[in-house]
Amino acid sequence: MVKKIAYILFLILILTGCSNQSEASSGEIYEKKEATKIELSAILGGNSSIIEGNSRNGNTIILGNGTEIGSFDFVEKKYTKYFDISYGDEGESVVDISASFQDDKFLVITKFQERSINSQILWPKTYFVYDKDKNELVETIENPIEVPNDKKIGGYSPLSVFKDNQLVMELQEPTTGIISLYKFDCITKNFVKLISNAGNPKLHNDVLYYVTMGDKTVKSSTINYCEDWLIDCSNLQQLISNNNLIEEYQIVGDKQVVYIEVEKNGKEYKIMLNDELVFDQLPNTGLISSSGNNLILDYFANGNVILFDYIHAKKSEIASGAFISNIHLDNDIVTWVQPILGTEKGKEEYVLYVYKI
Repeated sequence: MVKKIAYILFLILILTGCSNQSEASSGEIYEKKEATKIELSAILGGNSSIIEGNSRNGNTIILGNGTEIGSFDFVEKKYTKYFDISYGDEGESVVDISASFQDDKFLVITKFQERSINSQILWPKTYFVYDKDKNELVETIENPIEVPNDKKIGGYSPLSVFKDNQLVMELQEPTTGIISLYKFDCITKNFVKLISNAGNPKLHNDVLYYVTMGDKTVKSSTINYCEDWLIDCSNLQQLISNNNLIEEYQIVGDKQVVYIEVEKNGKEYKIMLNDELVFDQLPNTGLISSSGNNLILDYFANGNVILFDYIHAKKSEIASGAFISNIHLDNDIVTWVQPILGTEKGKEEYVLYVYKI
């Protein structure tokens, strides 16, 4: 399956040995431990894999096998089926799905339009809203927007946000093709544009955060938030204004964000905490997820997973190897998957690694 670009593909790029004064002054690293291994084929058969996107929540992770998805508790070693859904490779075509939103109560699965195996266009077709407490699929929403194929953004997998029967979707506008946020009311069935020129929506303490492109000629970005988004999102507030591109961000506290800033030449990356520089001179850095003071950075070319404490500037390699993917950090536990070496292409079997910080 195609990984998320802008939110996943660019997050798993290269980071090589660079340091700043903060890191040099501490010189500390975490003690490397062994990770627990769980073969996914023992849970859902040989085609088992972790669903792309926001698949991790606490000690559970969303698994699928091409015909169904469910939640696997990797501490209790217990699988709970959610619902049937067909996806995966079929000859020269692919149907992708992703967990575009998840919290303790709800899971939103986005199913994309069928694409050719060589295409990277991920066009949202259907949204499935699942109530985990009721163990029930409560809403199925079709994307009402049509955009010509030559205007669709390739390799881009949008996110969503769900609360109080309101689904916020990250979609392309039908006339301009720019990315904006739309809202669907599951009670009234009203579908409206919420915020123009906005993407990467995230929810923290019921506040909606998102990124906009500022001056497109110099490719600047802003991180904004809206506290009344359940009503009309009329009170938009700017949190971060940046003269460079902001590729990814993680909310680490009330109005506190860690984000990746890209220099204009596209060759140098920085980790920022609001307006404070945390780590600089990084080539192609990827920010995956956060928990407490810790961030997960994924170094695609080297096959390394790095745990980074952005407060104390400590870092440590916790995993290395080929084809590491689906990396998540939550509750001081890092999870990732790797294929079992020697398995036939198209019939790969995967191992889930569970690493306690």
